[in-house]
Order: sequence, then structure tokens, then C-alpha cells
Amino acid sequence: MSSLQRLLSNDKTLTSLILGNNQIGNEGARAIAESLRQNTSLSSLILGDNGIGFEGAQSIAEMLLFNTTLTSVNLGWNMIGVEGARAIGEALRDNTTLMTLNLRCTGICGDGAQAIAESLRQNTKLVSLDLGWNMIGVEGAQAIAESLLQNTTLTSLDLGWNEIGVEGARAIADALSYNTTLIELNLGYNGICDEGAQAIAEALHKNTTLRSLNLSQNGICFEGARILTSINTKRTADETTCNKNHQTVLLGLYDPLSLIYQLPHDGCLLRQIIEFARVIIPHCVIILVGNPVGDPSGLTQVPPYPLPIQVG
Repeated sequence: MSSLQRLLSNDKTLTSLILGNNQIGNEGARAIAESLRQNTSLSSLILGDNGIGFEGAQSIAEMLLFNTTLTSVNLGWNMIGVEGARAIGEALRDNTTLMTLNLRCTGICGDGAQAIAESLRQNTKLVSLDLGWNMIGVEGAQAIAESLLQNTTLTSLDLGWNEIGVEGARAIADALSYNTTLIELNLGYNGICDEGAQAIAEALHKNTTLRSLNLSQNGICFEGARILTSINTKRTADETTCNKNHQTVLLGLYDPLSLIYQLPHDGCLLRQIIEFARVIIPHCVIILVGNPVGDPSGLTQVPPYPLPIQVG
């Protein structure tokens, strides 16, 4: 018996249903939603890339008002649009079990992001949200940023490929100055440039909880990278603590559990970052991808340290 048949027959042993990359469409989504209204065993539902539109998203949203066991839903790569996002947002206001939501590349744009942001102000359960590849723009980023000032549960947020630009980055930076729960943040491929990087860097002076920050492919040049690698935090550097909390910053280096010292700037920036990381955070992952920070030729002269480096 297939997993779908088991779901439709209300099999109590089925806890995860993966139907990604099929073409179940709105009708299939509606049938699954109907089965899940009273289901008490399924915790993970993956429906990515299935030709689901607004109607299917609405069925899933209505189901989330009744279902009390689902903790993870993936609707990525389905063009649910703004109205689909609004339906999901309404469900998130009252749902108390969903912890992970993937709406990557769903065509929600700025208005849809605003609907999701409104729900985040009231939702007290969601911990991971993927809104990547949705072109939410500045207004969408601003709405999400405002919600981060009130939300106290979200720990992972993906806003990559969203054209938020400098102003969107500034809005997110303002939120990071006050937010105390976010641990992972992806702002890659957003054109934030040096100005946006500076705003983020200034916010990290205050933020003490962020562990992973992706700023790849943002047009960040030498000045932006310099600012990101010269952040001084108020916490005392502790090598043992640092090694237990390996931080990842894609472009630049920020470790909120250590004291970051001002790097000298008389040589290759890449070499400076590597030398700095070897001393402060021996096992930190540094990825400098797609940002014109400077000539990487000095990299070949650096001794082989136990430090993963990716230059692209």
C-alpha cells in the first residue's frame, strides 16, 4: 500500500508523507487536506513542486485550523501566490503545532510576505520559516522585520533571493538590534551592497543570539567585508565556548560568543580573515562566495590550517 493510500485510510503508523515533484494539483491537495483534518499521527508533510495553486493552498490552510499533529509543512515551488499566502497566514494565527514552514518560490511577492508577517506577530509556535525566491522586495522585508520585533519563537529565517536591497537590509538590521531569538538568517542574493552590510554589522554590535548569517552574492566589496570582520562584541572571548558554538558567516566573520578584534588592513583581506579565524575560532567555517572583496592571490601563501575555506 502506498503512503498516500495509507494516509487516506487513516493509517495510525504513518508519520511522514513525501509527495514532492509530482503533479497532484489543487484536487490532490484538497484530498490530502481532507484526510488530515482528523488525522492524529502525521507530523511531516512535503508537497513541494506539485502544481498547487491558491485553491490547494487554501485547502491546506483550512486543514491547519483543525489538525493538531503536523509540525512541518513544505509547499515550496508551488505558485500559491498572494492569496495563498494570505490563507496560510490566517491559519498560522491560530495553529499551535506547526514548527517548520517552507514557502520557497511560491510567488507570494511583497503582499504575501506582509500577510505572513502579520501572522508572525501572533504565532507562538513556528521556529523555522523559508520565504526564499519570492521577490518580496523592500516592503516585504520591512513587514517581516517589524514582525521580528514581536515574534519570540522564530529561530531560522530564509529571505534569500528576494530583492530586498539596501533599504530592506536596513529594516532587517533594525530588527536584529532587538530580536533575541533568531539564530540562523539567510540574506543571500539580495543586492544589499556595502551599505546594507554596514547596517547589518552595526546591528550585530547589539545582537547576541545570531549564530549563522548568509550574505553571499550581495555585491559586498572590500569596505563592507572590512566592517563585517571588525565587529567588537561586549562578550568576553572564551576559546572553549567558541569551539562548542561553531559559527558560520557567509562572507565575513562574526562570532557573537567571542571578542572580535580589529583586523589590520595592510595585506590581502582573505589572508587577514584566515589568520584571524585561526587564532580566535579555529574551527569556524568561512565562506566568501560571489562578493568582490579583493584579490585572493595571497590565499595560496597561507599555511594549511584546519579551517574550511571556500572562495567563489
